[in-house]
Amino acid sequence: EIIAGDVDVFDVTEKGTLYTKEGVVLDYEVKNTYKVTLRVHDDNKDATTGEYIYPDLYDDMEFTVVVTDVNDGPKFDYAAYNGSVDENSPEGTLVKMDHAINATTTQIGATITYILLDESKSFVIDPSTGVISVGKDAVLDFETKNVYEVKVVASDESGVADQVVQTDTATVTIKLNDLNEKPIFVEPTEKITFPEEKKGYEITTLKFDDLDTAKKFRNNRFELVTEVDGFYLDPETGVLTTTRKFDYETEEK
Repeated sequence: EIIAGDVDVFDVTEKGTLYTKEGVVLDYEVKNTYKVTLRVHDDNKDATTGEYIYPDLYDDMEFTVVVTDVNDGPKFDYAAYNGSVDENSPEGTLVKMDHAINATTTQIGATITYILLDESKSFVIDPSTGVISVGKDAVLDFETKNVYEVKVVASDESGVADQVVQTDTATVTIKLNDLNEKPIFVEPTEKITFPEEKKGYEITTLKFDDLDTAKKFRNNRFELVTEVDGFYLDPETGVLTTTRKFDYETEEK
């Protein structure tokens, strides 16, 4: 019989088999060592009174019960995940994943919570669903950086007092999709002038900047969109040329 120790957790049969009481769940993360004091005694009893005939014939011993730790913490479905999102995406844009980020646990009553370890702070994760999206201060520029390596951590929390929270970590690789960005004119450093009375005069060469590095996105051409008589803009070189003579006194600018 059990005479001391964790009597609310364990019981023992007459043959000496120790077992957990009904409804008891042993949780290594809460408590992993128990102590019980067992007594073995002579079982001869008086047929009339039911009392032990040899009450002094017994021995007591304290036993330590060690709970074996099993992997009942969160576990990701995959060790690594891959995702993609367009460059220049605004805050809140969802990252397209090859697999939904998901972790499961056998911990009784546990709730899985996700956090993202991202030094660039370009991405955030929904703590409940595991959905990754573009962060508030993200500057996603393919030409500057096109691959992000982050870590996602799943932790369990059961609400049980003093329970150790367990975690699992997976790698997430997010690639940016290169987009065709518009070219930007480079402002002239000086005022553009040209002499009157000169037809075919090369006034200046217009310049532009294009953030794209991919050749397929750098097929830029110049075009005059304002109908002004007397000028020709070469669509390939950007050279602006007069096509007639001008008169300063009547058309200064």
